[in-house]
Amino acid sequence: MSVQVTTQYYGKFQIPAACVACGNPPAPGAKWKVSHTRSRQKFSSTEYKTMRLEFPLCLECQSASKNRSMGTLVYLLGILVAGVLVVAGIGALVGDRTSAAACMGPLLGVALSLIVASQVRERVNRWGFSTEQVERRKLVKRCAQIKRFDEKKGIVFEFENPGYATQFANLNLGTAV
Repeated sequence: MSVQVTTQYYGKFQIPAACVACGNPPAPGAKWKVSHTRSRQKFSSTEYKTMRLEFPLCLECQSASKNRSMGTLVYLLGILVAGVLVVAGIGALVGDRTSAAACMGPLLGVALSLIVASQVRERVNRWGFSTEQVERRKLVKRCAQIKRFDEKKGIVFEFENPGYATQFANLNLGTAV
């Protein structure tokens, strides 16, 4: 069960010295990066603000969360296939067939190839993992999130580890719910 922590932003956050996913001692240099971007319309332009934080991971969580190069290659090939389908769709529009049906096939192919590529990448990244490592990978992927980023209303974090959430709240004068 996740715990939400609401705190104000005082220029810097104090990060507990524990793995954000499981609470074990952190490994040197092992980090889980979290970011949140918000946009605000100001007159005729849009202002973007991004908050990025790095939370420590233990060695087990870091190794379970790493993407393998083969998984990335599969995903890039999926993007390449999607690009070819987009070019084919543009070619169909420029040619004799200018109907909406002519570009629906390539667009559907793009969506399908991106979905399949991301699913295959995740399967390749988990290949050879034990059941415990697969569960740990899932935990790390959802261990910390920034849900809301607003200087006036505060910043809302969501942590899967209740102990880590309490430590984070105590260090940053926040409230855990």
